[in-house]
Amino acid sequence: MWFYLEPYTFLWQKHGKVMLYNTLSGTHFLFEPDSATKHIVESWNDADKMYGVELTEAELEKVSVQVLINQVRNTFSGDIIEFASEQQRPVSLKPFLNFQMDRQRLENLKRGDANKQYGDRILNNLFEINMYIDGKCLKNCTYCSKYHKQTLCCTKCNNGFIQPFKIEKMLQQISYSSVNCINILGGDLFSNSLLPEYLKVFNQFCFIKNYFSHYQNINEQVSLINSYHSTLKIIVTFPLDEQKFELAYKLTDIENLDILWIFIISSELEYSKAIILIEKFNIQKSKIKPFYNGNNFDFFSENIFITLDDIDLIQLNRRQIFANQYLNFNDFGKITVMPDGKVYANLTEDALGNINDDIKELVYNELVNGKSWLRIRDQMPCCDCIYQWLCPSPSNYEIAMGRHNLCSVKK
Repeated sequence: MWFYLEPYTFLWQKHGKVMLYNTLSGTHFLFEPDSATKHIVESWNDADKMYGVELTEAELEKVSVQVLINQVRNTFSGDIIEFASEQQRPVSLKPFLNFQMDRQRLENLKRGDANKQYGDRILNNLFEINMYIDGKCLKNCTYCSKYHKQTLCCTKCNNGFIQPFKIEKMLQQISYSSVNCINILGGDLFSNSLLPEYLKVFNQFCFIKNYFSHYQNINEQVSLINSYHSTLKIIVTFPLDEQKFELAYKLTDIENLDILWIFIISSELEYSKAIILIEKFNIQKSKIKPFYNGNNFDFFSENIFITLDDIDLIQLNRRQIFANQYLNFNDFGKITVMPDGKVYANLTEDALGNINDDIKELVYNELVNGKSWLRIRDQMPCCDCIYQWLCPSPSNYEIAMGRHNLCSVKK
């Protein structure tokens, strides 16, 4: 009898336990191989054995083997069949990702003569740009210097501003790339005297444009945003100035203006306040974003950390699991340009370069040598966990908290 796994089934093994994960259904189960099933797992793990193993009649009579066969068949993760010759065995290949080949391909592209091909291929990996056009703001939000290190948020800094013509030049470089979204931020975006010039530049391009502003900075200039493919994202932090919140709500009551309200919270109390505001003002589109302020570990532990029950609900396909093994979903394909012109793959790491550099070189360097786009769960304790490739990519929350995971399963 030939006992095999389907090519859409992943096998992971850690500390004497084995997990089989069916990517079509999201079903999975764990078992501990004994003397009767150990060689079955070994054969499945051998790429030359075509994800199968031949079982004798004596082996089929063993209870642990029968239990494993039933589990595999009941979850549609594989099957057992009779065969008369090797040619009748089903062809089933173990899922395997060799991302070293991808890195080598990038090296070969750059070293080759096809420079245009190199540029086109490299820019296929760029999807989103966060652009802080200035850092000027008169407000004094308590965690102003920290919010934008964890989520997209305005921030103030004394690093000048980006001139509109430099933005135009950069956007022209990526106009035929895979970029489809530009996030436009500042300090106080709507008090910038050059806002009409910035808008003129951005509106030349067909990217989706998201404009971010703190609710306290909303003024009459907001009406200028009412253009095709544009969304206004209003950031709300606590403690709240309800009078200014109401003013922001009234000023943004503009026909056809797409608005998303983003509530940044650091406690259950702030969450409750956000829900009250959403209901009171009948806000149609909103998001809740948690924020680690250095003193709310319990809030994150109780509400944000992933649990075993959460993991059991995760359903990933083959491509998503391979992606988890190779790239960071939170960072990959994104760059941030700050008011001083420096360009980052992640604001917690060193700059890749500046806005005057060739964008292809910046993207290439991050793909080959960077620390953000390819930041995966390959460190302790995640690399020691059987659920390693099911969990979401590491986020900036881990960096802010000085941890490698946000997990109550593996500490």
